[in-house]
Amino acid sequence: SLTVQAPPDPPTGVTAVQSGPTSVSVFWTAPISGGPVAIYDIYYVANGGPSARGGSTTSTSYVLTNFQVGVQYISVIAVGTYLPSQSASVMLTLIPSAPSL
Repeated sequence: SLTVQAPPDPPTGVTAVQSGPTSVSVFWTAPISGGPVAIYDIYYVANGGPSARGGSTTSTSYVLTNFQVGVQYISVIAVGTYLPSQSASVMLTLIPSAPSL
């Protein structure tokens, strides 16, 4: 017989911190209910532009690189065997690095 699994619940506690002049470290907590998670997909929108896929991981953290200064919207989606979860998002404003003296 065929068993269809439910999608995972969304990740929780999504946080993002600027980890370099053009990089952002994203962290989240795995969902505790819903179907099993196969992988996490990370998406972002930079400065009002189109949505772009930043990458995928099986971990609960990811480093996005090559960002420009400005407002970033970052979303994490838990992808199950058959269906994805709803996204969990966070907003971050990248600031320019301080000039070297």
